[in-house]
Amino acid sequence: MARTRIVYLLHFDPPYRAPIGDTGRFKTAGHYLGSTAGSAQQRLAEHVAGQGSPLVKAAVAAGSRILLAGIWPGGRADERKMKRSHHHARRCLYCRGELDLSEEIPV
Repeated sequence: MARTRIVYLLHFDPPYRAPIGDTGRFKTAGHYLGSTAGSAQQRLAEHVAGQGSPLVKAAVAAGSRILLAGIWPGGRADERKMKRSHHHARRCLYCRGELDLSEEIPV
């Protein structure tokens, strides 16, 4: 029996900023989108522990709080489709004002 896969969205508070060389400009990331066959909470814990995306690892090292901001049924193909559409803030429960940053998403 195949495990159910999910797509999850992580929100960085504050957004992660990385300098672009010595240009004085910055790259900014406010979200990370991924998929897993396990639970979203378990995957979040792995990311925060440094066992996941280099982006999330860098955001944690920079002091960002990582919050689970959305969960949808779907696998890697769905994740890729959502990544290609960009606009993760439109899906984010925190950015849309549906959750306050003091709240966590119920799983």
